[in-house]
Amino acid sequence: GKTYYTGDVLIPTVALQSPEDAVIGPATVKVAVSRPDVAAGEILLTNDVITAPSDDWNDGPTSPRRDALRDLQAYLTYVDEEFDLVNHDHHVPIGPIEPTLVFWNTLDIAKFEGEYTFHAIAQY
Repeated sequence: GKTYYTGDVLIPTVALQSPEDAVIGPATVKVAVSRPDVAAGEILLTNDVITAPSDDWNDGPTSPRRDALRDLQAYLTYVDEEFDLVNHDHHVPIGPIEPTLVFWNTLDIAKFEGEYTFHAIAQY
């Protein structure tokens, strides 16, 4: 898979494929996105979550570093949004006989590091 970075434009794409020569009727596709609502660095600056490292910071199961990262997770917030994907009336031949509708949109939403979850919703 492709690696994405903070600030990259994302292009979620969904293909609706019909069996044999069946025609896909009018369709709409949306993508539901759950994304970080704040940068981890902002949390660290405003909530005093992580203290300055010391010599006793190690990677053991009860280390201050692990505790700080666990504490940081409690401050992370996410926002849920829906975006329409557009068809542009393109019928793309994926196989020898299967007509396919391709829906996509450019989303400039990768503002913060973290986990982004996408869920496509098609109605036809």
